[in-house]
Amino acid sequence: NGSPILVTLVAFWHFAVYRGERLTPSIAFTSIIVFNEMKFALNALPETFINMLQSLVSLRRIEKYMNGAEVTPVPPLSQQSQKIAFQSATVTWPQDRLQKTATASALPSAAATPKH
Repeated sequence: NGSPILVTLVAFWHFAVYRGERLTPSIAFTSIIVFNEMKFALNALPETFINMLQSLVSLRRIEKYMNGAEVTPVPPLSQQSQKIAFQSATVTWPQDRLQKTATASALPSAAATPKH
């Protein structure tokens, strides 16, 4: 991971070029030691940045959902005027025809379908 090296180079460039200071060996080596001590934090920097971006996207999605229009509730079937019904229908589950041995789950159920 190149984050510590990149931060060190940018810091030296900022110090020497942007601020116009003289970069002496004592300043350079002391800075390298300090940046070396911060290596763990600098290595975690890219992952932290990605996590922050993902959090921002998540917060925007939650905000959009929370600010969305309310959905009108659907009343229960017992309170609706139209009923849903099957008339002269045969309802079956698909069966695996390649299965040679019948297991307990493959056998048809003897339980009746409740009628209302």
